[in-house]
Amino acid sequence: MKRRSKKKYPQLEGMTLEERHKMIAYVVNTLQPLYEKYNGQNGYGHLDKYNIGIVDCFWSAFFDDHELLKDIEANDCYNLPNLTKLIQQIKQDERFVNKQTGIMEPWNWSPETSIPRDTPI
Repeated sequence: MKRRSKKKYPQLEGMTLEERHKMIAYVVNTLQPLYEKYNGQNGYGHLDKYNIGIVDCFWSAFFDDHELLKDIEANDCYNLPNLTKLIQQIKQDERFVNKQTGIMEPWNWSPETSIPRDTPI
């Protein structure tokens, strides 16, 4: 899967990486329940064909920044309930965990080599 080049956002230039991670966490905490409520069974995007159930902007964010998930976990998901639930679901999905290390590495999963699951996370 070919990734788009990163866009430049001048309004983010003054933010630290930690501030950006926290901002993403709050956005995902807000968007994930809306995604789950309004997405429906058929889904709408590339991820939904594989029953992943993660709002696309979060998937893109941690694909581009592998430290994002570590930082969110290190900050106890900023005590955000929807984000905490989502991180737990990602950790339970065997496709996203390195079998040798037990560490979450969802960016190593490729939908092109995967068989869709019967139940969403």
